[in-house]
Amino acid sequence: VKKYTIMERFEPEYILTATEREKLKAERFAEIQITMRVLDTMNISDRKREKLINDLMVDPFSPRLSKTMAEIRFKEDE
Repeated sequence: VKKYTIMERFEPEYILTATEREKLKAERFAEIQITMRVLDTMNISDRKREKLINDLMVDPFSPRLSKTMAEIRFKEDE
């Protein structure tokens, strides 16, 4: 059993600690929850909403989701 991976052994500053990883995961989960609330309140078809929610879970940087969120932010700025 190895005590360290090669990355941990030679570049320890690149590896995040467990608490840092948990913090990032919690931030990402909060962001997902906010986006889910926004998608639920949008006036779009159920099929498109389901696709966007699936994109949010599987590929959060998908072009479809990014375009929709950009349109929302643009409308908010007006």
